[in-house]
Amino acid sequence: MSKEPKPIEANPDAPKSCFIVTPIGEPNSEINQKAFGLIKAVMQPVLEKFNYKPIAASDISVPGSINKQIIIRLYEDDLVIANLTGLNPNVMYELAVRHAVKKPVVIMAEKGTKLPFDLVDQRCIFYSDTLHGVDAAKDSLEAFLASALTEEQITNPIYDSLQEQKILKDISEVDKPLSYILERLDQLENNLLRTKRQSQFEADAISMNLEYNILIAKSDHDIVKQIEQFIGVHGKAATTIEAVGKNDIRINVKTRSMSFKNGLESILRDLMQKGDINRWSVMS
Repeated sequence: MSKEPKPIEANPDAPKSCFIVTPIGEPNSEINQKAFGLIKAVMQPVLEKFNYKPIAASDISVPGSINKQIIIRLYEDDLVIANLTGLNPNVMYELAVRHAVKKPVVIMAEKGTKLPFDLVDQRCIFYSDTLHGVDAAKDSLEAFLASALTEEQITNPIYDSLQEQKILKDISEVDKPLSYILERLDQLENNLLRTKRQSQFEADAISMNLEYNILIAKSDHDIVKQIEQFIGVHGKAATTIEAVGKNDIRINVKTRSMSFKNGLESILRDLMQKGDINRWSVMS
């Protein structure tokens, strides 16, 4: 009696997929060199840190319709990064498809790019196409991903419009539309009150002056960058970081936010578990 083949289990450590939506241009053209320079110098090293494998349309070698394969990737890939430099029509179309799917997407564009009116309120990483701009673009992309990949609610022009249409449809289908509207207004008012109470609680909280002393296991700028990125993304504090020795750094924090304090100390504990720092202490 033959045994049934065992199903192939997914490898949890395998890199996740990130499709790069970008203008390509003719081989060796300025557009082509700029686009793939950005992928290799900025996107690829940052994505590897987050365990993503970048793939552009030019990397697809599977036989079949390239347009269908692009649509499938826009629908299925874990992440999409769209380079809107030059406002290429194909790029804009592919971004619209991704928006309709309501999955994570990061928008980048070279400084000087004027985004269309329906995208001006979307977060966008504007970068300089210079050697100096590479490090700044990498830092911005890393901080953006650290924040965007943990967001529970994704918003974009297409999905927001569909949600508005759904609300109008829901209103038209209920027996008492006025009651429905009043109920939704009550929910909105309650949400605003909760937000106001939370803001007041943080405003009334005692201001904390904290001094963190950290001994780094080795001179490693990446450790300091991780701390700086957390402060940049979640910053609700006046913060200074200074070196007081070869492997010693001091962080002075003035904040009212207990969540900021807890988040910073959680990062320090993780770094200590990994062996990146030898010890840390805090004084108030």
